[in-house]
Amino acid sequence: MVVGASLHAQVPLTEVNLFGDDFPSAEVRRVPAKEPAPPAAPAPDQQTLLFHHGRQLRGELEQLTKDEVVWRRKDASDVLRFPRAEVRRVVLGSVDPMTNPFGMNVEYAAAKGVAMPLLATVKLPGSDWLRGALTSADGDSFSLAMKGGTPLTLARGQVEWLHFDAKPAPVSGLGVGPLALEGWLTGGTPRIESKDGTLTLHGALWIGRALAAPQRFEVAFEVPAEGEDDLRLWLQPFTPRPNSYGTGTIQFVFGRQKLKWLVYHDSTKPTEVALPAETQAETGPVRYRVLYDGPEQRVILLRNGRELGKFSLKPKLEKAGANQLRTPRGFCFDRESRNEKTPLQFRQLSVRPWDGALPETTAAGSANQDRLSAPELPGVAGRLEKVRETELVFGGKTVPLGPDTFVQFPQTPTELAEAEALLSFGEQGEVSLAELQIGDGKVRGRSVFAPALELATGSLQAIAFAPREMAPPAGDLLVFKNGDELSGALVSATTGRPLRWRLASGSEIEFQTDRIAGVRLTSSAQAPLAGMVELRSGERLRGATVAFDEQQVRWQHPLLGELILNRNALWRLYPTAGKSPRDGGQEPERWLRDMAKAKRMMNYSRVRSQSDVWLALDGRFILRPSENSSGEQTLGPACELSADLDRFELRLGFASPSHNPGTLHLGLVAPDGGGVSINLSSYYIYLYVRKSKSGMEQINRELTIRDKIGESARMLNLRAFVNRPAGTIDLFLNGHYLGRIGQTAAERVPGIGRSITMDIYSSSRAPVLFSEVSITPWSGELPRFGVDAPMTVLANGDVATGAPAALRDGRWHLESEIGPLDLPAEKVQAVEFGGEMQPVSAAGRVRLVDGSALLVTGFAWKDGALTAQHATLGELRIPGHAVSELIYDPAPARPPMLVDPKNVARKGNDAPEILLP
Repeated sequence: MVVGASLHAQVPLTEVNLFGDDFPSAEVRRVPAKEPAPPAAPAPDQQTLLFHHGRQLRGELEQLTKDEVVWRRKDASDVLRFPRAEVRRVVLGSVDPMTNPFGMNVEYAAAKGVAMPLLATVKLPGSDWLRGALTSADGDSFSLAMKGGTPLTLARGQVEWLHFDAKPAPVSGLGVGPLALEGWLTGGTPRIESKDGTLTLHGALWIGRALAAPQRFEVAFEVPAEGEDDLRLWLQPFTPRPNSYGTGTIQFVFGRQKLKWLVYHDSTKPTEVALPAETQAETGPVRYRVLYDGPEQRVILLRNGRELGKFSLKPKLEKAGANQLRTPRGFCFDRESRNEKTPLQFRQLSVRPWDGALPETTAAGSANQDRLSAPELPGVAGRLEKVRETELVFGGKTVPLGPDTFVQFPQTPTELAEAEALLSFGEQGEVSLAELQIGDGKVRGRSVFAPALELATGSLQAIAFAPREMAPPAGDLLVFKNGDELSGALVSATTGRPLRWRLASGSEIEFQTDRIAGVRLTSSAQAPLAGMVELRSGERLRGATVAFDEQQVRWQHPLLGELILNRNALWRLYPTAGKSPRDGGQEPERWLRDMAKAKRMMNYSRVRSQSDVWLALDGRFILRPSENSSGEQTLGPACELSADLDRFELRLGFASPSHNPGTLHLGLVAPDGGGVSINLSSYYIYLYVRKSKSGMEQINRELTIRDKIGESARMLNLRAFVNRPAGTIDLFLNGHYLGRIGQTAAERVPGIGRSITMDIYSSSRAPVLFSEVSITPWSGELPRFGVDAPMTVLANGDVATGAPAALRDGRWHLESEIGPLDLPAEKVQAVEFGGEMQPVSAAGRVRLVDGSALLVTGFAWKDGALTAQHATLGELRIPGHAVSELIYDPAPARPPMLVDPKNVARKGNDAPEILLP
């Protein structure tokens, strides 16, 4: 981060209740323009254990052996032990590759007179590097002192180069084997193939890393002959990501026949240059050197040692007083065509400082010598003999040690091929290790530069193991309010007392319940289709109406038996099994099943699948953050509706504790393949219509919504009223009416909504969630502010005012505005009793396998069965196989939002005027 910059406050995600509705507000604060205090050690339960199957668990690392990870949580009665083979990553400190990872802006600090220590970045074999205070008495052995640790001894033969400065040098590279991409950002989830010295990155649309804003640096890489064409390099003055242009963005597109280049100032159109004939005739692997020269405002490109050009960074028209040069803070590679069938391939890739010397200026015969350069010192060949605190001795001469001093050694040491983990120390470096173990505050293992390496854990930020495919373990799932998950089996649970949990290893642990959201239980019970009654409290009961009068309802529940409900507690009744509501709490695994791509409205060719991506509990779908956090499209919940559901309301909450939840891609598809795509973010809404015969037709409709929903846009509540016969959709957002899709015949899609998909694009590491997802039969009448009268919806789509007075002999009796009605039971689709919902708080919520949800004052799970206390139904005894979820301290149901439309014009037919432009 840049000192003095305006930042969004970081949300303490470890304490955010993802199963509540009160996320911290998005505050903007000013960072003090002074030297920051050293970061405090992470508090317990702010370290994170990430598993290969995508789940995570916060806590504190106790020990790491060759076989297991020992983990401790504040709310657990004992340590938790996990097989090491199940663990993908251990995050011990703050690691954020999407921002500047190098701390304070050195130039700003210098302007304010803040002294920054001069430290050495030491490049070691492969992708390893370390940073600290460096000394050497003879130039053959180096002593490196890192923060909070015993100095390390490094042999000359294991060092590739040294760079002295107040900030880390630009240093990164591809490793070998399955750990090759650790520390890199990637577009997609790559699979690495290593063969004959070439790394093939299957599934990686792009790879990139942050830079420490160097004035001069070099990107060197080698690609196989078949991997050169269409390869594109971006150097960017902001975080690395392709297809993002800012003033000073540099772009090269490589190829054997031609080269494209661009320095962005006013246009994104690149310049194309044909390569010389001798270059086109070359065969075999291709080596590139991209030399960034900030002081001279140019970039020099070399191919196989031959200079292809010097490209100016200056704009054609310079603006007076403007800063025309923006130093790159990130770089990335992708393919210009974004062709997924042609993966990225590299034989070598490294980034390092550059001293400004061109190859032709390097003295002949110096290839086997060290090389020293500094801002005031041209590159000289010789031998490094000593390194002291303020000076070094090179070639028999004493040289003051100042910023941007660079020493290159002639050797390129071999990396550790059998490394099993990569350790990150933040701005102090990265080290590959074999035989890794952690305990007693020490990291021990074998590195390429030390057969028995020992480091203090105080500055260790992350441990990464090689990725591997692993399915989540079967069994119950314990879910915490912050989204943590723990597989195992529920032993016992009683409101007000600790929960007892059995791990896969067989050990039993007690957990305090104040941080527990609930438990998803394994059950094979099947529930038949049934009607549903919804209470004003938000509770839902499946079953059938036995008797109905003006005082009460006798309701037959397939699991609980006959229940007596007061009529004034009813909010909506859906007596027909095939047309009752569906919500996210009912069979969430069906909502998350993969659908054919042809039935989705995503506009992207590559997305994260649903497998192991979503956490589902209590009607919420929470997107687990992507491991690389680089921004991806993700397939979300989806469902297919019956053909006879002509009109329905889709309701969902879309939220994130981050300042921006991302973009929701809502697709409503017709049986013939046509449909509507609604792209919604906190800032805008875009609409697309696809007609089955004419293909995708983009409707030029865009609405900026901040003026309607305000600045507090972390939570978006969407209501979409779908009229399938007419092919229209009416939208409400946070209670505001936005308008109707399908105002003209050309924009209508009859049959729309046979299937519904909810997909997400998010570039945040914060969770994104859907809450209260539901699909409810709709009367065809749009809701109006202040009007909520009782009505009865008939099976043919007609609506009668008022609610039935009684059900006798299988017939509904209703007093309507056209007189008394006597209707067969199958003719009534829904009854809305009018008035408002009356959400209540409760100690727990019990969800059953049939989709029923009950609020209870207490529950007890013991010996595989549940006993619960209900405020009006009394004590309930429920067999364990009928229970799908137990929820602690549930969030009250959220009533549908509706805002007074005083300024909304109305047409003659009393339909709301379209507000979409």
